[in-house]
Amino acid sequence: METRVSYALVGLFVILLTLAIIGAGLYLGGDIRTQPHTDYAVYMDESVAGLNVSAPVRYRGVDVGRVQAITLNPRHPDEVRIVISVEERVPIGRETVATLRSQGLTGISFIELSGSTTDPVTPQPRAGDDLPALRTVPSFGSRLEQTVDEALGVMRVVADEVRDLLREENRERVARLLQNANVLVANLAEGSEDLDQTMVRFNQLLDQGNEAAARLPESMDRLDDTLARWARLADDLGRTGDTLDALASRGETTLIDVNQTLIPELGTLMYEMRRLSQDLERTLEDFSDEPQMLIYGRQPIAPGPGEETR
Repeated sequence: METRVSYALVGLFVILLTLAIIGAGLYLGGDIRTQPHTDYAVYMDESVAGLNVSAPVRYRGVDVGRVQAITLNPRHPDEVRIVISVEERVPIGRETVATLRSQGLTGISFIELSGSTTDPVTPQPRAGDDLPALRTVPSFGSRLEQTVDEALGVMRVVADEVRDLLREENRERVARLLQNANVLVANLAEGSEDLDQTMVRFNQLLDQGNEAAARLPESMDRLDDTLARWARLADDLGRTGDTLDALASRGETTLIDVNQTLIPELGTLMYEMRRLSQDLERTLEDFSDEPQMLIYGRQPIAPGPGEETR
């Protein structure tokens, strides 16, 4: 049983496929639009692999021209000179920059134009060239490659330092360092009890200091009382001197008053002076024997042999 084939459908399919191929070739191979164009020169110091003649030129993602020529710069062979044709309606100025970009996963490259349009002045050509030159910025691939190279350089430096650290003499130093650290930790563990005892003694010393500070006002009060009594005694002596002066001015007529009033007062005053002198002497002796008594107060006397502690 033969299969009937419609030659008309086959012919129509071939014609449509041919037209599609021709249209794609015209789109990729040249610009079929009739708008006026302006040529610019673009100089790049990076690889332009994937960029071909008739590759699109886009301004903010919109096709506005084509690549006309790709050659090496005769004056600087390390640069690539690219001639692009851009529609005149595109606002090209001195702030416009050209960047090499790749389209998707195909690897086909194109020229992307971007930049401010506030300065519409036409770019100036380079010396020895008749086309206005556009500024360029490194492509993403170039920046990525530079970043990777820098990262690899840092990694190489780190690897060299690690290699130096792992040399035989450095390993021995690290081993000694770890051994010394273990000895230090062991010593700290052994001395922890001494440290605890020291802290206990320090706390006791602080408690004694607090008690001494609490007793200090009482000791100062006792000293102030003694000084006040001496001041009163000085006042009494002053009054007695005044009385003697008055009696001396009166002469013999007042001797009877002296015997009756002054002599008893002098006797009482001398008695008070002796008693105060004895108290002051005992106080000074106590301070001389135990100076800490001024801070800690009077300590209880230790019991003698055969005496019971109360």
